[in-house]
Amino acid sequence: MKYKFVSGPFTFDADGLNRRTVHRISKIIGEDVLTLDFIIVNPVFQAVWDEREIFDWKGQKIGIVSKEGLYTMKKMAGRDQDLLDIKKLGLDKFDEE
Repeated sequence: MKYKFVSGPFTFDADGLNRRTVHRISKIIGEDVLTLDFIIVNPVFQAVWDEREIFDWKGQKIGIVSKEGLYTMKKMAGRDQDLLDIKKLGLDKFDEE
């Protein structure tokens, strides 16, 4: 699978305690777009990484952020879209924990 567009790294909160770096790659097939974000694991995301879910995909093991991990990441980002995503994805149940 070849990706056509590579962007990043994007660094968020570069001078703060929650510094995080994201690399993004996208593939366009006709009108469909597949975008993958790769996040560099650092102390900020260590707990999210440790709680990732492992899936078998085409004979390969891949790690995917858990729902609770996604909630943590979106809450940390705190942008309006991330907060809306929390509600749309039903992740707001983690607010109560």
